[in-house]
Amino acid sequence: MNYYNTNEKYKILVGRANLQAEKNGGEVEEHILAMLEDTEEDLNECLIGMMYDIKNAELDLGSIAKMETEIKEKKVFVKNKIDRMKIILASALGNQSLTDGVVKTTKAVSKSLKVTGDIPAMFVTTEIVPETTKDIVDKKAVKEYVIKKGGVLPWAEIVSKKAVK
Repeated sequence: MNYYNTNEKYKILVGRANLQAEKNGGEVEEHILAMLEDTEEDLNECLIGMMYDIKNAELDLGSIAKMETEIKEKKVFVKNKIDRMKIILASALGNQSLTDGVVKTTKAVSKSLKVTGDIPAMFVTTEIVPETTKDIVDKKAVKEYVIKKGGVLPWAEIVSKKAVK
């Protein structure tokens, strides 16, 4: 049963019953009253069906949310597992590389900037955006400057990380 069709049928029957009651001094034919009663039952069935559909959809939504949480947790677990295995592999291989023709290791050394204090003003610019201002740090320039000065300054240092890919 379709709620909208049943509801329209119910409205039409109510209108017909009211019109007949007005014309006949409050009297309505039995078959109209029977049709009105049947349609009202159908309408209630449609509404109860909608309530069950809502309940089922809410249960589905809860299941989906749980699956999303489980997938996020699994993703973090697998990423951490990969990171741990790479650390073990890098430690075991030292400066060596290893291959079997299908898989191979490559050594990578990345250098990242670790800010330990206030960055000098020469590396900061202010950007004016409507109704606000925002300080922007030129991290590339800071990194190059710190490398030129030997990798350690009172306000920043370069951190090297070995990685296996």
